[in-house]
Amino acid sequence: MPMTAVWFAVQGLPAETFLERAEFIDTGEPDEFFDAELSAAEYPEGWYVVLAADITLFDADKLKVWSEGARIIAAFSDEDAQFSLATEWRDCRALWSISHEAGEGEPIIAIEGDMPEVFEPVRREFLEKLDGETPAELAFRAPLEVAFRITGFRAEEVGFLEDGPVFTSLEAE
Repeated sequence: MPMTAVWFAVQGLPAETFLERAEFIDTGEPDEFFDAELSAAEYPEGWYVVLAADITLFDADKLKVWSEGARIIAAFSDEDAQFSLATEWRDCRALWSISHEAGEGEPIIAIEGDMPEVFEPVRREFLEKLDGETPAELAFRAPLEVAFRITGFRAEEVGFLEDGPVFTSLEAE
């Protein structure tokens, strides 16, 4: 995966409905090396995961429209800038967000809204790991770990799982 990752996991809508709403077309062509601007795959528990190279898709107005009648977990990470963000939208409303942005001093994790149940175990586990890893590294990974615990998707694992789902290229309409 590139140093920057943008992805969306949609649950509660058929993939076709989400694609129509987002104005994407599934080409059916496997994106084996993840060089398409957009690609998607079906994941367990009814999640439809979309990987995007275009950061402008990570937009509150889009997430609001896309989440009507659905649940969306959206995540963005930029390893170079040491910035990560995960958020959940449901029925056109943002429920929570967790982010980390590198800066001077101790790393800060910003949270908004009612955090999901998985947040507290992640927080506890990361606090226990402080002896072996840097606080900044843990803070960067925290939003992505929360998103993973909900969806089962990790962007950095894409293409490395032997039995992982096949991603197909999408095109904007």
